[in-house]
Amino acid sequence: MIIDAFAFARNAESASGEIALSALPRVDVLARDGALAWSLSGLIGSQSRPFLKLDVQGRVQLRCQRCLKPMEWPLALASTVWLAPSEAEADLLPVDVDEFDAVVGSDCFDVDALIEDEVLLAIPATPKHDVCPEPLRIEKDTAASPFAVLKDFKRDH
Repeated sequence: MIIDAFAFARNAESASGEIALSALPRVDVLARDGALAWSLSGLIGSQSRPFLKLDVQGRVQLRCQRCLKPMEWPLALASTVWLAPSEAEADLLPVDVDEFDAVVGSDCFDVDALIEDEVLLAIPATPKHDVCPEPLRIEKDTAASPFAVLKDFKRDH
């Protein structure tokens, strides 16, 4: 979905829908046959700054990094982004501001890309079950070590 981001915020517009997981190629999930529900609303904040408020709900299937089994991850994110008029102004936002992030707005703003970016930030880098269903079992190789030959070689010489 493409919008004029500044007009969307200025007019306090809102939109909602679903986005298929298959439309989010950078999001690393095990199953792409689901969808995420999203809603977007525009607003003008303090100092007449334009903002977009994004909410995304759904479930994604990730791989547990402890047991390597699939796991469901509930996704419930709410983020607010300031629509900066340029990259230079976005860079002026102090790093310690936790209320919102800055993105460069435009008259052809890609909402799907914003959703994908926010989902990427919300998914943990190393997802893990609280308690794994069964621990990962690594079979110990009982074959002789390749260095065992060196032990015999040393003894013979």
